[in-house]
Amino acid sequence: MSAVAKRVDVLRPSKPGLQQALTDFMLSHLDVIFRILRVVRPILRLPFVGVVVVTRNDDVREVLLNNVDFHVEQAQRLNVLMDNAPFMLGLDDRAVFERNVAPLREAVKPQDIKDLAQRCRERAAELVAGADGRLEVVDFIRQVTLDVFSAYVGVTAPEGHDLRIMATRMYEFQVSPGKDPALAEEAAAQAKALRDHIDQLIAGARARGPGNDNILGRLLIHQNERKGPLEDAELRANLIGLIVGALPQLPIAAPQALDQLLARPRELELAAASARSGNDVTLARYVFEASRFDPLAPFLLRRCFLAREIASGASRHNTIKKGELVAAALLSAMKDPRRVVDPEVFDPSRGWATYLHFGLGLHTCFFEHINPVVLPAMLKPLLACDGLARAPGRRGRLTKRGIFTDQLWVTFTPPA
Repeated sequence: MSAVAKRVDVLRPSKPGLQQALTDFMLSHLDVIFRILRVVRPILRLPFVGVVVVTRNDDVREVLLNNVDFHVEQAQRLNVLMDNAPFMLGLDDRAVFERNVAPLREAVKPQDIKDLAQRCRERAAELVAGADGRLEVVDFIRQVTLDVFSAYVGVTAPEGHDLRIMATRMYEFQVSPGKDPALAEEAAAQAKALRDHIDQLIAGARARGPGNDNILGRLLIHQNERKGPLEDAELRANLIGLIVGALPQLPIAAPQALDQLLARPRELELAAASARSGNDVTLARYVFEASRFDPLAPFLLRRCFLAREIASGASRHNTIKKGELVAAALLSAMKDPRRVVDPEVFDPSRGWATYLHFGLGLHTCFFEHINPVVLPAMLKPLLACDGLARAPGRRGRLTKRGIFTDQLWVTFTPPA
């Protein structure tokens, strides 16, 4: 395939009405809202929706590092997607978590990271070369992610389905607050279809025997060698988790980072110079500093399991009640001047500890070591092109539907 396939509308249509318009307005102005809250009400209780918004860096870290009192909100929804099979994101007991994640950590080898980056870079270069100087970035990243990670994990789409749509709908159901019966119904149906298909893939791989050097094949080897009690349902859940973790999220993070670079001509040129010279370390610094201004997840949700005081000893101290939902604002934490020097200044020399792109604590993103290498690799061939700029008019502005990026068109001089 030499170019991005015909556009598939992966996202659900936007809902008309005042509530959706208000939600979209708030999401597009989160930075301003958080800036005010950090000063006026750093721990804000919204009793009418049962949510406590935590905005200061210290308090966000306190919540995320406490997996005993603050549990991942998505646990019940993960049970729907995984058919009650245990999965790392829904496990708060550290011993159970470590047992569950150990086979996957063994399957994802350190040397895979360099190989994945090369595959992403090569696939992206093919698509850029076939785009004739004009490219829609969100679909571009979706295509690279699908082609590379589907092969790496060893999971294809069931017949009649699109794996991008399946993963995106399941991810949306997993992370969206509130109730949406239509989304819940569609996500449950997509999850069942994917579970049934993966069961067939597992059976087929087992019948063929060792030979496929992908995550599915490696987990089967782990299972055969009885290095731990890895049931088929757990194996399947790990595969689903990897697909849902990669396919919807990279097409959010990469276009948002590029959009921030496009808004800063000097930084864009310096990032482009790094891409052209092959300085991958510096390129990654530009990409992830750009992501600080528009991160993949502006906040993470945690449910308070037992009443817990946060910010003890400070004037802002507050007791989170049992059952309350906490929105730990990552975007706000990474812009908090109490812990981040000159937060409004674009500074690619910041230490990695500044960033909370992948969360913190027990449930830090499993791809925390992969994404810092893979995400810049996807953008590298595009950034290396001369004349990279926004397309004229509205098409050159990043549009979103809720938490998802929708479209961002760019133009460039095609590589020779």
